[in-house]
Amino acid sequence: MNQLSNRGAARVGAVWMIVVVVLFFVAVAYAYVANQDRQQAQEKADAANNARVTAEDEYDVARAALVDLSEPVGFRADQVGSITELGGVNDAIQSLRDSYGLGESVTTLEDTINPMIAQLTQRDTASQTLVARIAALESQKTAIENTARSTQQELQDQITSLQAEKRDEAQTLQDQIDSLQGLVDDRTAERNSLDDDLNAKLADNDALSVKIEDERGQATILAKGLQTQLEDFKARASTPDGKVVSASKELGIGWIDRGAKHRVAEGMVFDILTGHPNPSGPALKAQCEVLRVNETTSEVRIYNVADRYDPVVTDDLIYNPIYDPGGERYAVLAGRFGGSYNEAEVALMLGEVGITVQKKLDLTTNYLIVGQPMYVDEKGEMLEEPRQPSELAVYKNAEAQGCSIISINQFRDYFKR
Repeated sequence: MNQLSNRGAARVGAVWMIVVVVLFFVAVAYAYVANQDRQQAQEKADAANNARVTAEDEYDVARAALVDLSEPVGFRADQVGSITELGGVNDAIQSLRDSYGLGESVTTLEDTINPMIAQLTQRDTASQTLVARIAALESQKTAIENTARSTQQELQDQITSLQAEKRDEAQTLQDQIDSLQGLVDDRTAERNSLDDDLNAKLADNDALSVKIEDERGQATILAKGLQTQLEDFKARASTPDGKVVSASKELGIGWIDRGAKHRVAEGMVFDILTGHPNPSGPALKAQCEVLRVNETTSEVRIYNVADRYDPVVTDDLIYNPIYDPGGERYAVLAGRFGGSYNEAEVALMLGEVGITVQKKLDLTTNYLIVGQPMYVDEKGEMLEEPRQPSELAVYKNAEAQGCSIISINQFRDYFKR
């Protein structure tokens, strides 16, 4: 067994020796091949480096030539060694074609030189001609200026002489003017004094005329208002406010043809006049007070019968100086009002019969309702003596205007509450 083991180990060692020898020869062969490839690559690198060096030398020669050419041509960057920019050259050629009228066939700087020289020469000749012309004109100008200065001096001498003569004449005229001005001032003072007197007289006359015209206008307006109120009063006096539709002598009651529709209110009082033909005109027969109001009729209480043998009958006429079934009328309150007949209550009662209370008296005012004497003035201060409403300006104006003046007692008679 030990012999077999030793024999096997010897075989394994021989095999490994063979493998190592084979690997050695393979490595030697690979190294040889690799060395050959490296030598070929080095040769190619050397050849490429030589070609690069040659190209760089040729580039440097060509760039030096371009730089030398760019020196006189221009159109290059500011740094040293820069070359002409082709875009700048083309722009310059296009600008020269546009400026000197050259055709599109001119494409190089060389083509632009001769036409430019020809045009510049022509322009220089024209400029020299103009310079000569200007010199001639300057000479003429100098001669004209010399002549003008001479003429101006002569004119100045003449002007100086004329001015001296003018001053002498002006002084003489001024002396005459001063003398005349003194006379004018005296006459002006007299005229101003007369004008002041005349203006004062005219002002007084104008003021008087205005006053007369105002008074005439006010009188005309007042007359028209009085005429209107007079016509209304005549119409009211000749026209009854309604009539009795039925009456009972025994019961003392009756019915009139005026109701709520006609602005009738409870407590109103009407005078009853005969409605039958009477040679002496309608006569006062009695009075009636409204007790109950329907839509178109009202029940009334008949009292103060003038003649018991001439009782109130159907078709007798009724009158109330404050009542108007349809029209719009206006009233002003004057004096003191209190109790159940204060200003608010009176205004309300008047409104029920179509009468509007105004703040001030004017031409539209129909009635002046007069209250009790006043114990305080407009500022609320106590008076030493009661002031009667008849002393108020509104009372006098109402009289002048022709308004109907109704006392508070008469008002109570026609509006019982």
